[in-house]
Amino acid sequence: MDAEMEIDHINPEQPQKQTRPPADPLLDHPYLGFPPKSDAALRCDKLRKMYVGAHFAVSWKTLRELGAEDWAREFVPRDSPWDRLFELSFTPSYREILIEFLSSFEFHPRRPNEAVDPAQPAEVSFRMAGQARSMSLADFAVHSGLYTEAEIATDLYRTVRLTQILYCYYYYFNI
Repeated sequence: MDAEMEIDHINPEQPQKQTRPPADPLLDHPYLGFPPKSDAALRCDKLRKMYVGAHFAVSWKTLRELGAEDWAREFVPRDSPWDRLFELSFTPSYREILIEFLSSFEFHPRRPNEAVDPAQPAEVSFRMAGQARSMSLADFAVHSGLYTEAEIATDLYRTVRLTQILYCYYYYFNI
């Protein structure tokens, strides 16, 4: 009923106020200052316009109440990379740092057991809070908390590696 009353008060002969879209609070953020027309700047423009929704997590409490925790733990074992990934959803995130990271992220995959050539770029490079970072994929996996030092020392990591997964993700999403 209130909506009907509001409509009754609109005079079609009076020009209505145009509302502007909200200003982009990250437009001039110092962390997001990339060289114009660079790949990072183009990705940043694209990412700033995207909605970053809520994080997804596994509710182990709910699964426990439903009697399904043991079944789910067969797929997501405790202290596994997947478990740690889902746990990241409970950490605070900051949109400007996320956009800066995703805009500047570069991945240069190497074959397993390929010798490191100092003339080649690092496997992973990005900016975080205005600081440029570069490192091996193994170091990135450990620093991000997805893998432990012990896990990246296994044959599985050295042969399959995160490279294939990250390669697919990076090129599939084209960021």
